[in-house]
Amino acid sequence: MSSLPLAIRRLEGFGDYCNAIVVKEVRQSLKSRQFVGTFVLLLLVAWGGSIFGITMTGDSIEYGSSAEGFFILFFFLHCPPDFSDPQQRVEATSYQTVEALATFIARIATVEFGNDNVTVMVEKPSALAFVEKAGVEITRSKAFFAHQDSQRMKKA
Repeated sequence: MSSLPLAIRRLEGFGDYCNAIVVKEVRQSLKSRQFVGTFVLLLLVAWGGSIFGITMTGDSIEYGSSAEGFFILFFFLHCPPDFSDPQQRVEATSYQTVEALATFIARIATVEFGNDNVTVMVEKPSALAFVEKAGVEITRSKAFFAHQDSQRMKKA
């Protein structure tokens, strides 16, 4: 018995546990010509970049000092880091509460910038009558967001 039918059955069974709308959209996109064209183009660009890099480094790619640089460049071309400005990302949000905004900022500061713990204070001036400003101060850790993400994955 071939392992392909077994793998297909397992993948279809896994799809039953996923969101039905997402599964439908993924199946439709995988069948589309646009996906096939984009994927083939991506493969050709990756192949061309690999061949170009190998020809530029020559015989020293396996044993020479240029191999490390080649593979670092190869990694960053395929997994580019996010250099977007955190301030622009915060300004682009539309959170309804200062608590949600503070949590979003804390996630950026801990998860993306590698801080173990952060304290974030968000204030909204003139939010309430007869009060100069209303705000919230929260302290969050990497462990908090890791736990939150794992709970989200269990629900999905």
